[in-house]
Amino acid sequence: MNSPQKVAQGAGRKLFKHYINENIKSNNEQKLFFYRVNRWRWNTKDNTTAPKFLRLKYPLLVTGVCLFAYDWTYGFTQVDAHH
Repeated sequence: MNSPQKVAQGAGRKLFKHYINENIKSNNEQKLFFYRVNRWRWNTKDNTTAPKFLRLKYPLLVTGVCLFAYDWTYGFTQVDAHH
């Protein structure tokens, strides 16, 4: 006759495999579910960002305006010093 320990071990392995398979199945389903939910929840049109080619344009534009303002204000005071 089988001892209770061997029966429990065999049942334990079956339960372990069953719960592992259930966990994998639910994990795969949740990923797809959350992907579908978040795809509509976080719409890319809600948070618009500047295109990549404009990322350098604005810092250069600000730098140019600052240099122009500096030259316009302080530069004219130094015109006679260079002559």
